[in-house]
Amino acid sequence: MEQDLQPINGAEKFGKNQFVGFNWEPKIPIKCDNCGCETHLVAAFHGNGNNRWFCSRECHNQIKKAGKRSNRDYNMLRVLRELGWRTTPKKKGRWMYAHEIAKTMELFNFKCNSSSAAQVMRLYAKRGIVEIKYDDGGAYPLQSYRLKPSIRSIPLAKLVRDYY
Repeated sequence: MEQDLQPINGAEKFGKNQFVGFNWEPKIPIKCDNCGCETHLVAAFHGNGNNRWFCSRECHNQIKKAGKRSNRDYNMLRVLRELGWRTTPKKKGRWMYAHEIAKTMELFNFKCNSSSAAQVMRLYAKRGIVEIKYDDGGAYPLQSYRLKPSIRSIPLAKLVRDYY
């Protein structure tokens, strides 16, 4: 695990025999992707709320109501942050092609192809949020994208809201 969190043993906590072998999952600290405040993820029995990015429904609604396609843009930038920065060794940042971004966006129930993903990435590159690297070769060279290193610590929903 990334944060070295361990389950809490019920027998150690209460010292009673009926709690032997009963473990609670620890609260995982996260930062809200809209306002930046600290909140905790709690493992629920049915999986509700254990994969949140926002501290409350109000923060989630702010990004959904920011503009016409603000939720789509937020999720594209989140794909770049999560698959680009957090899953690479030594946090160097992996460059992603537009077709990789589009394929991942289809997992989030967004209709997206590589050209529409590239258009959104070019828009955020002009705003200074995304970097573009042009690959050599062929009449139509492919471009790869990644989130700028200075943007990684800023909440992404706040960036999207500020530009809508």
